[in-house]
Order: sequence, then C-alpha cells, then structure tokens
Amino acid sequence: MRHALSSTKNRQIEIIELLRTSNNYVSVKKIAKKVDAVPKTILNDCIEIEDQWNAIVQIEKNSAGDLHLTEKDNHTVREIFSDILKESPTFQLLEILFFEPGKLRTDLEKELFLSSSSLYRRIVKLNEGLEMRGLRVDRNTLTLNGESELHVRLFMSSYFLEVYDIYEWPFQLDQKMIFDTIDRLNEEFDLNLNFLQKTELAFLLAVSMIRQEQGFLSASKRNTLSLERGNQYEAPITELMNYFSIPINEQNRNDLIQTIFLA
Repeated sequence: MRHALSSTKNRQIEIIELLRTSNNYVSVKKIAKKVDAVPKTILNDCIEIEDQWNAIVQIEKNSAGDLHLTEKDNHTVREIFSDILKESPTFQLLEILFFEPGKLRTDLEKELFLSSSSLYRRIVKLNEGLEMRGLRVDRNTLTLNGESELHVRLFMSSYFLEVYDIYEWPFQLDQKMIFDTIDRLNEEFDLNLNFLQKTELAFLLAVSMIRQEQGFLSASKRNTLSLERGNQYEAPITELMNYFSIPINEQNRNDLIQTIFLA
C-alpha cells in the first residue's frame, strides 16, 4: 500500500530503512543510487526527517560526509512510518470509508479538504493497492468490499495494527472487554497465544464487530470441523455480544465465531 504515498514520503521511508538496517555509515552517493535520486535531494530529505522526527531518530554525518541513523531511547523508526500513514490523505480516506461506509462524497471532500477530482484520484490510487489484495473501494457506494468479508476484516485489522501499533486502540469499543474475551478464549481452549497474537485477535474482533454492525456479514459456510470447534466459543461470544448490545441471533454469533476460527 506504500505506493499510495507521495514520492517524497516513499523516498524518505526508503532512506530511513537503508540507514536503519546498516551497521555502518553509508555514503550519500550509495543512498542516492539505491533510491534513484540526486545526492542533494538525499541530504534535504535527511534534514527534513531530523526536523520532523528529531524526538525519534538522529542522523549523524562523519568527516567523509557519510550518514548513520540511530533511534533515540524508547523510540523506533516504526513510529515515523505510523506518522506518515496517519498524515496521508489517502489513508485518512481509507479509515473514513471503514468507519463511515457510504459517506456522502461532498462530505468526504470537505473533511479531507479535497476537490472532487482529487478525491476521485485518491480512490483510484487506493484501489491500485487494494485490488492486489482482493479488495476495492466501490466508487459508487463508497464502501470497502472484497473477494470475501474475511479478506476485508483481515486486511483492515492488519492495517490498524501497522498504523496504530499494539499499544494504541483506534476503535470506539471497550478495549478491556474485548481483551478479556480474548483472554478467556485463550485460557479455556488452550490457544497458547502470546501478547502480540492476543492483540492481533483483539483488533480482528473489533474490526469484525464494526463491520457486522454496518451490515457486512461473512458468507462462508462452516464445515463440520469448524462447526464443532465453533460451538465451543458460543458462551464467551454471546457474553461479548450482550455487553456491546449486538442482536443475539445465530447469524451474528456464527459470523464472529467463524472469523475467529478461520483467521
């Protein structure tokens, strides 16, 4: 999905990755060759990176003019990548379409400060990356659709984890209740999930509940094995649905159970 960012931001990400993965100082010419830019552009990018994210990284220059990047205490370059995605109008558009599917085009233009033609170009650019993953934004209904509902949920939960990290919570849902449910599933069914796996499942469950509330349900059929396993999850999932006032019926319950099981 990185192609949806501007060429400048893409280049800066490449520079950061090159410097971060190198154990030694790297020459400006070598960086320029790798990212297909002139040395002056590389130096300007490094100045901008330091100016904007000086609390996260430091770029040092030795006597030969070579560059070396270090992360400051308790910070990683991942925070920079997260900031870039959050600031991108294209990814802001993706989030709005997730949380508010079918939003009026005129409202999107106002919220993102885009003209009608710019909004159209953003959607086209977004779809170039989404279609490689079996998803797309319907330009008529302004909804996010996929080859399957599970594909949409897995992609969006991965997206939110990448942008917001494991310690942030971008959903207006009770985080503790969802994590308590994951802990219960983990203990009762000996899933042996580590912290990251629990977080991934919590994000997936949150995304699934939001999509379900919007009327998007999984159409997959549960086979005999998944039905047997899925029935074991009914009690904690029903409790979760009760807490969030989700209409309790077989279709809704199976939809959430199926997402957890198939994922």
